[in-house]
Amino acid sequence: MAFIQYTSGSTAAPKGVIVSYSNLAANFAATGEAMRMDADTTFLSWLPLFHDMGLIGILLQALHRGQKLILMSPQHFIQKPIRWLRAISKYRATLSGGPNFAYDLCVRRSTPEQREGLDLSCWRVAFNGAEPVRASTLADFSEAFAASGFRPQALFPCYGMAETTLYASGGFTADAGAVGFDRGELANGVASPSADPSSSQLLVSCGTPPPAHEVVIVGPETRHRRPAGEIGEIWVRGPSVAKGYWGGRSPETFNAVTADGADGFLRTGDLGALFGDQLFVTGRIKDLIIVRGRNIYPQDVEWIAERCSAVAELGSAVAVVEACGDDERLVVVQELRRARGVPLSTIRSEIVAAVTGAIDVSPGRVVLVPAGSLPKTSSGKIRRHLVRQGLADRSLQTLDELSTGPVAETAS
Repeated sequence: MAFIQYTSGSTAAPKGVIVSYSNLAANFAATGEAMRMDADTTFLSWLPLFHDMGLIGILLQALHRGQKLILMSPQHFIQKPIRWLRAISKYRATLSGGPNFAYDLCVRRSTPEQREGLDLSCWRVAFNGAEPVRASTLADFSEAFAASGFRPQALFPCYGMAETTLYASGGFTADAGAVGFDRGELANGVASPSADPSSSQLLVSCGTPPPAHEVVIVGPETRHRRPAGEIGEIWVRGPSVAKGYWGGRSPETFNAVTADGADGFLRTGDLGALFGDQLFVTGRIKDLIIVRGRNIYPQDVEWIAERCSAVAELGSAVAVVEACGDDERLVVVQELRRARGVPLSTIRSEIVAAVTGAIDVSPGRVVLVPAGSLPKTSSGKIRRHLVRQGLADRSLQTLDELSTGPVAETAS
């Protein structure tokens, strides 16, 4: 054992993952090859070192390779996101990255004048992981910083977790990119390409697994492998998969067996589909919202809600379902940075209209809360199960709320 690495705790209490030296060696090799690291690679990061992406993906990888590494504090990045890009430009970093929200913040909180002073032509690998990767985020970032020398070919969406040491799958967008899937078919559990932009949803490919690793899509209840294009649970096996949880918790998670007898798989708890040889991640099993037989992924609702207003906090929206009499309703909770001069009723109405227009389901309850009030993990992920609890026992601090009854139904 090298160390115990705790899971984020976004869907349940954190669990300690036993990471071995062989797991680390396998993951270093996998990421090094996938991201085309060489003798000239210069690492730069603001990521917290208690998070696996910052610890393993940057710090330990740089030490393992004996290469140049520049670190800055997470607080410096959050205060002024442009500092991250200035550091890349100044130190000529070639490899850096973060979660999807980091790229959004750089676009939202930078000015054209600030961008003009950057030279990002050195940035060869801009990895994006740890949360859903958005096609619009990649496009917006590429457009905003094109004049700064940033090349979209550097974008590297990836997928992984503590249980796989870190990296499980990834690839440059130049090799895969985004695919428009029929929105109605996605709700029915099928990833079917659509040529009609008005009825499709763009999903970003998280590439392919590294050599000696395997990713399969399995029915979570039947354990049957699902064919290409069908959504199911993502199972992973290979030398990067850790030994188990400290204390022997959930041993079945690390040695799952498919219906055809293939063993040694990690059950990730994530949903996704294989299209071609590319992995597309759609959500978490525990977070999936089912409304009248339709699958709704909460991150899609949250992404819509947090972009409805300039005072909405990015990465701080929550979508859940709660009981309402004999029925149920979709609930949207949104943090606000500041609300001066913006009527709360206007923000509520904008959220209802935007969500209804995008997914054809109208929120039955919209709750606005102050910035910093939603429970998050140490890596910044929303803890949805605690938000559900806070809604139920009314322990959430609220600024404003609108309830319209059970509206978990297709809007007319």
